[in-house]
Parts: sequence; C-alpha cells; structure tokens
Amino acid sequence: MKKIASVAEVRVRDQMFGGGVIVDSKEAMLFLGEEKPTLVIWANHLGLVKFARDYFQHLWKTSTTKS
Repeated sequence: MKKIASVAEVRVRDQMFGGGVIVDSKEAMLFLGEEKPTLVIWANHLGLVKFARDYFQHLWKTSTTKS
C-alpha cells in the first residue's frame, strides 16, 4: 500500500460489501459477496453504471485517508 500511496490517495473502510470496477462511466463490474466462486455482474446500462458511480462516491466520502 505504501507504493500506491506514493502516487495516489489511499482510503480505507472497516466494512464493505463486495467491490467493483467502473470504466469510463460507460461500463461497470460489480463483485458481490465473499463466497467462491465470486459472483460478478457486468453492465453497460447507463442507469446501473450511474448507480455504481454514485455508490463509489459515497464509499469514498465516508472512508478515511490511509497514509
């Protein structure tokens, strides 16, 4: 994490459900749960991508900075 923190802002949370990737505000991949194999939902539906982006912004704003 120290290498990443030298070039980017790193934030952490105590709890989080799943994860995801948002690409160019046009595509989203949502990783759900912690079971194996991982359940992944891919979408290029703009409504779902906006939801994912808004949720990421909420997570970012409510996380703490890691130095």
